[in-house]
Amino acid sequence: MSDVGRLHAQVESTLEAAFAAAARAAEVTEQVSRLVGQGTDPQQVVRVRVDHRGLLSDVQVTAAATQDGTDGLRTAVLAAYQAAVADVQEQAAPIQAQLAGPRVDLTDSSLLDQYDAVLKGGAR
Repeated sequence: MSDVGRLHAQVESTLEAAFAAAARAAEVTEQVSRLVGQGTDPQQVVRVRVDHRGLLSDVQVTAAATQDGTDGLRTAVLAAYQAAVADVQEQAAPIQAQLAGPRVDLTDSSLLDQYDAVLKGGAR
């Protein structure tokens, strides 16, 4: 196989892998977008739900949540929110890990160097 043919095959293979990775990334994005995190404060007087971005979607407060005044309520809401965000992150981690692949050396220009040589007539 000529150098040009080998380079063409290498680029084609790289592009196929890139398209497959992009499709997999879209699937993972869809899976993550459906996640919901839930959390409660240590006293279980506030329950919070967040979406996959950590945005609040629901807050439930029991009557007992106001017993410690507004500072206690604020602390309970923040604790429940942090627990909900941690929950959604924990759910997302194994899904996102599916995207992990080999490290790419962004300084490796060998493929481009080979193409440059072909364009300059140095390879066939």
